[in-house]
Amino acid sequence: RMGIFANPLYTGAKVTHVNGSLYQLAGFTMSAEVNVKYRPLLVWSGRHNVADKSGPKSSITGDAADNWRYCYAYLAGECVAGSAQGSMYMNVPSATADGSCTPFPLANSLCVNVASPELDAVSQIGFAKASTNGEYSRTLAVPFRPWFNTNSYANVHATPDGTGAIFTCDWCLGVRSDMWWAKVPPTPAPDNVNRADYVKRPVTVAGAAGSLVRIRFGYAENGPPESLFCTTRHEACATDASGVQPFLFLSEAQHFTRCDTDCVLNIPAVPGRVVYYVVDRQRAGVVSSEALKVLAVN
Repeated sequence: RMGIFANPLYTGAKVTHVNGSLYQLAGFTMSAEVNVKYRPLLVWSGRHNVADKSGPKSSITGDAADNWRYCYAYLAGECVAGSAQGSMYMNVPSATADGSCTPFPLANSLCVNVASPELDAVSQIGFAKASTNGEYSRTLAVPFRPWFNTNSYANVHATPDGTGAIFTCDWCLGVRSDMWWAKVPPTPAPDNVNRADYVKRPVTVAGAAGSLVRIRFGYAENGPPESLFCTTRHEACATDASGVQPFLFLSEAQHFTRCDTDCVLNIPAVPGRVVYYVVDRQRAGVVSSEALKVLAVN
């Protein structure tokens, strides 16, 4: 099937011009709770993706150097001096800042949504058994077009032998409409792994009397591997021994794991990614770090 694009969060939002090409967005109509630890923000304008510049001590301006970037204040004081927690800023040149998000790719509307695995995607859905975690569904392709430029009347057609999927791409690359063909890979054998959530990857850490440990981790898709950014936010992530959150940003209060003898820490990893990680050990208030390591997550 072809997944259509849900209404953006940016519906009837209030737009305030800050300076230059910088705008603040407020008054979102939420279609889902914003929690960047579980579902990243999807931000775009016309046919342009808008890149994340968020992070501790982050700063976004209205200058050309920050064009096509956004900043979400996860904590108060980020992005712009005096910002409130949850504030959203976008730097979009020649913006159509009228409080709407239009599907027309040549209009630089200010648009925000919460990302979803099947959002505007070509998906294959299995009906072999009842499922609550989507383990019989998968995304085959994304139609190479600007977000929110879906055709609600279009669909995907399988080839007679089931090895291919044919679909249209409206405003493909923001330029024209095309017909596409995608090869359908073999269906993997089912297992008991719930990939609708983070997959716990156990790491055994050598114990030492009186030591506390944590694991910092991230993905190369979000920055240099050694930066250990696990989301688009420019901040390293760490395991949370309290179990309250899936992980912690380093700007949050840290919860280390007691490790007097060998212990096992679980990295909450994204399925289908390669995760980079570093083990940190704290003894007598001093933190030391091991070498960067890597794990494949299936």
